[in-house]
Amino acid sequence: MLVGLALLGRPPLLVLDEPTTGLDPASRQAVWKVIRRAVAEGATVILSTHYMEEAENLSSRIAVVASGRLVAFDTLEALFSRLDESYRVSYRDPVAPFEPERVRYFKTFDEARALVERARLSEYSIGRASLEDIYFALTGAHLAAPEAKETV
Repeated sequence: MLVGLALLGRPPLLVLDEPTTGLDPASRQAVWKVIRRAVAEGATVILSTHYMEEAENLSSRIAVVASGRLVAFDTLEALFSRLDESYRVSYRDPVAPFEPERVRYFKTFDEARALVERARLSEYSIGRASLEDIYFALTGAHLAAPEAKETV
């Protein structure tokens, strides 16, 4: 394991480029534990990753880079505060359950919950927006266009 080798001698600065690429979930969690321990022991870790969950779980500050340009550099909370709509509802349309999952964004949890009640959704999840949502909002790029603001 290369992360283990990098930690030999307890370096004060550790630069890791995609340290968990290709790892199974158990090994990935083990690497996260080692990184957290290094930070707890005083090391500064600079981590490059495409895994948003990894960045959210391991970082005290996050840099968002798009097309080689630094778009933002801040704490996760500060990045979340940049979103106008920070709650998301993912659901399957009860009228067309075999269609792809839909996603709608809302300013408040109450607005998200109102959609669930109004549309009588039975298969849904309400959650906080993700770091991926922040990335798309800050870069203007979208994997799939968010659903229009029509009423259900």
